[in-house]
This record gives sequence, C-alpha cells and structure tokens, in this order.
Amino acid sequence: MEQKTTQLTVIDEDVGLSDDSRIAATLHDDGDGEYVRLSQPDGDGEITVTAEQWAILRDSVDQLLGDSE
Repeated sequence: MEQKTTQLTVIDEDVGLSDDSRIAATLHDDGDGEYVRLSQPDGDGEITVTAEQWAILRDSVDQLLGDSE
C-alpha cells in the first residue's frame, strides 16, 4: 500500500477554493500510462492561466508526474 497525490489545485489565496479561476491538475491513468488533466470549474473546455498561476501550475504538474515515475 502506498500514498499517492492524484490532484493539486491552484487557487488565488485571496478567494480560496470557491473561486471559478481555480485550476485542478489531476493525475489519470486509462491503462496506457499516467497523464495530467487540467480543468477549471466552468467546464467549457478551455483553461485560462495567468502569469502568476503558471509557475505554481507547472510545479504542480511536475510534482504529479514526478510522483508517478
């Protein structure tokens, strides 16, 4: 048994988890290997990333993929 992080959420610290600008980075595996899916609550298929969010989001994806190796 092991503990594995499968989702990290990037949020604006001023508004928290209820804000629609939050971005979830989720680790998935459909049998062909693990990959990261990015999503935002509005669910329209597009993701808006600010310059400030990018560094944190990139680190989150690196962490999820690094944990999957």
